[in-house]
Amino acid sequence: MLGGCHAPGPIAPRGKSGSAPEKAQRNDRVGRQDAAVDLPELSDDVVRLRALHTDDVGTGAPGERSVVSQSRDPETTRWTTVPLAYNPELGGRFLADGARGWADGSTFTFAITDAGSDEFLGSLDLRADLMRTYRVGFGLGPWARGRGLMTRALRLALGWAFASDGLAAEQVTWEAFAGNWASRKAAWRVGFRGFATVRGLSEHRGVVTDGWIATLRPAELGHPEGRWLDVPTLPVTTRDGSAWVLRPWRGPDDEAEVAAALRAAGDAVTHRWLRHLPHPYTESDAREFLASRPEGPATGSTLSWTLGPASGGPGVLSLTAFGFDRPYGNPELGWWADPAARGRGLVSAALRRAVGWLLHEAPVGVRTHRLVAQIDAGNHASARVALAAGFTEFGRGHAEDPDPAGGWSDCRYFELLRADAGSGAVTGG
Repeated sequence: MLGGCHAPGPIAPRGKSGSAPEKAQRNDRVGRQDAAVDLPELSDDVVRLRALHTDDVGTGAPGERSVVSQSRDPETTRWTTVPLAYNPELGGRFLADGARGWADGSTFTFAITDAGSDEFLGSLDLRADLMRTYRVGFGLGPWARGRGLMTRALRLALGWAFASDGLAAEQVTWEAFAGNWASRKAAWRVGFRGFATVRGLSEHRGVVTDGWIATLRPAELGHPEGRWLDVPTLPVTTRDGSAWVLRPWRGPDDEAEVAAALRAAGDAVTHRWLRHLPHPYTESDAREFLASRPEGPATGSTLSWTLGPASGGPGVLSLTAFGFDRPYGNPELGWWADPAARGRGLVSAALRRAVGWLLHEAPVGVRTHRLVAQIDAGNHASARVALAAGFTEFGRGHAEDPDPAGGWSDCRYFELLRADAGSGAVTGG
């Protein structure tokens, strides 16, 4: 879990903030405390926030859980500005800078540790910004991720920051490089809101990059805004007995997944029925598509799957359920497939599995009583897939879809009600 754009290293300003002395002068003018702040020890009996200790630095030896090991982790270097080739000397400077920040009221750095064993898990800091506002940064070592520990650490640190006997902060700002979904989810869980993308917000290893920003005020702590949907992985068995899984798309760094998306979305048949896709469809388009897949779940509007072999390998189709942010539900389903996946029953099996989950198995708030699909009147193959999955046609929209000749074609409307879909899980087929 890595939040903000900074991580263990000599405490220095980011991006356009100027040199370290300039940052110190800026803190004198704005959010810096008037005097040293006593470093508290905070705990919820699962994690503890305390001062950094010399023993936390480590050497980066295999299996070691330390500042150096955390800072050498590939995900840490990817999502933060931690110095490359991190060594114990840099770790020592990180500790010294942390102590100096508490003394001069400019930066408040905690070690995140296990409340029982005191094992080092990561670090978190709050940096003085504008008057009574701070910027938060955080990171966990790979051994501590995926267990909800950062959410706990943030609640403790931010609760102290907002308290009258803490920093009496009025607002805390979170920033991250665009694409750092794990950090964004941790920020959302504790109540940050107003998430926005700012072009050219940050600099990373000499490259200007887009960034995300959000803010949190005292009354919002512990109250996430909206909802964040989880995309489940669902087993699918096709009519020939082969095992597949509906799963989230992998990111734009997975070359096999990029090639699969490019092949399917760049196909002439796909473009014939989905005229909104870029044409010609390029590798850049495929990477942008994959990078955008987590956005729908993060905003509570969309679930996006691909179907891949249970044994591994890239996806062969896209299946999206959207409209969860509509007042009364009725999500709509849409799909497209790799040419090699057509005519094998894969699309029908994936659709049946998703339908079964959405109508019967999904959690409250996602589970729905009705699903819809809109299909170009000329797309007979997709209409057959919908009918095979149990949908019935209930109407037609005239001159709704653009056609290749520059005119307009009709759109057929399909629906499936829970009451008409039977009960229990559907595995595909």
